[in-house]
Amino acid sequence: MSSARRLELALRRERLQLRCAAQRSELAATLRRFMPVFAAAEALRSAAILLKSHPEWLAAAAGVALVLRPWGLLRWGRRAFAAWRAWRRVSGWLERTLPAPRRAT
Repeated sequence: MSSARRLELALRRERLQLRCAAQRSELAATLRRFMPVFAAAEALRSAAILLKSHPEWLAAAAGVALVLRPWGLLRWGRRAFAAWRAWRRVSGWLERTLPAPRRAT
């Protein structure tokens, strides 16, 4: 390979590395704006894992709510059931509508 070709490839490589660095910093700046959303999602995920490992806490909270505000709990129960039913319909529709993701072989 000629020295001119090597120089051309080295310059191209340097330009690509600079472009990649600029894209990385732009992506980092963009993602920085979403950090509060990511933090909230992580907190919800952690709470769900905690409640899944300690269902008695959830049962105790429901018992306290049932004693203190039975009609409020019933109203929230209806809302939760409606949300669950809507999720089931939407997820079923999505499974039928969207193609299944391909698995790597």
